[in-house]
Amino acid sequence: MASPETAVAPGEAPITYTERPVLCPPTPELARGQLHLRTLGAAEVHVGEGAIIGPSSERLFSMLVVCALEPDHVISRTQLLALVWPDMDDAAARHSLRQHTYRLRKMGIGIDSTRAAVVLDRASILPSFAVDRTSALFQRDVLHGQEPFGHLCAGWVPTLSTLRQWLERQRELYHAEVRRVLVPELRMLRDRGQWEDCERWSRTVLEFDSFNEDATLILAEAIAMLGSRARATELLESYVRETGSAGTPLGRRVEQAQQRIMRAGRVSYDGSARTKLVGRNDELARLDALTQQAMQGHAQMVRITGPAGIGKTELSYEATRRAVILGFGRCLVRVSRTMGQVAHGTLSRMVRDLLNLPGSLGCRPANLRLLRQFAGVEPTSNWELSDELSTPSPLTECLLELITSIAEERPLFILVDDLHYVDRQSLEEIERLFDLLQRQQVVFVVTERG
Repeated sequence: MASPETAVAPGEAPITYTERPVLCPPTPELARGQLHLRTLGAAEVHVGEGAIIGPSSERLFSMLVVCALEPDHVISRTQLLALVWPDMDDAAARHSLRQHTYRLRKMGIGIDSTRAAVVLDRASILPSFAVDRTSALFQRDVLHGQEPFGHLCAGWVPTLSTLRQWLERQRELYHAEVRRVLVPELRMLRDRGQWEDCERWSRTVLEFDSFNEDATLILAEAIAMLGSRARATELLESYVRETGSAGTPLGRRVEQAQQRIMRAGRVSYDGSARTKLVGRNDELARLDALTQQAMQGHAQMVRITGPAGIGKTELSYEATRRAVILGFGRCLVRVSRTMGQVAHGTLSRMVRDLLNLPGSLGCRPANLRLLRQFAGVEPTSNWELSDELSTPSPLTECLLELITSIAEERPLFILVDDLHYVDRQSLEEIERLFDLLQRQQVVFVVTERG
């Protein structure tokens, strides 16, 4: 496209009118005189009717960017002259400012220059995260849009020292604003279990703030959830070493995250090597989503059914590992044929494991004693259930209090594998119990042949 005639100041390159490079996302349709700042991870100002103003037209580019990033898009005339024309005498600088203002007006841009200030019309600027760093615009333009994202005016090294200093100050402000917006976004992505996005945006935050605690911990969780638990542990060890935070509250929080990841690695159903899950991403994502819902206080019951050998057990154990990384306590019961032949055999084994979890001591002593007798941890006068637990109601009450006490300490993930072997009494009690746990941070997962 041919370039229209424009007045070009000495030493100033003409504005280029070009097609956008193939590898870059398209810019929105712009009306005449409308500006679209692409200054995050790029250094361009797009103007309606096809103009792209970049650092090659440094004074024009910097004039637009400075005005656009100033509060209310207003800057004093004296300040703008000192930033953009520090190498000219006063008369020449004012003349060049008038020339540049004229060029912008010819392009339809609403810009006014008075004796006191230079004002860029807000209506000329396309709303974007590059101009207003809000969570809504970040989600629209970056998370769900195609806007470039990265350092402010990436690749631009101003030739004028005044602009270099101004750009450094703006980058510091921008980095702080990016952290303010991105860290809450990161937490929401984590809460939704969007681990690939968590990894991507955690790394982005760390580009701006190398030792950001939230980004480091969420990145470690994301790496672990995506399958590289050893690498996640190494990341956290390196973070503690580089920050010198060992023994501090920060170091203890990092250590707790390491322990969760290491505990997840110890979740196994036998001594053999684990089979790598293939083609189960959708199922894992659904299980992750249910786990996240449980963390919000909505108990979940999940049945995984299928023929023998299809991978039900490994899928359920991987879901358990991922829950442990998120801070869940876990209770695993693998039902055997022998266990299923004993009344309350499965439930007794479950209670025995639950009694070892943090929070179990929150039960009333009398109920705790009865549950220990029920699980065979404490002796009773005979092998039958004590009179106090001889009907479903008292047993359910004790179990409900035990699980509630544990879940108040931290969320609880209960897995019952091979439910098809379970005894009738245990199954009835588990189903009855779940109906009473609807507002607890609890996930019940059962696997069975079907």
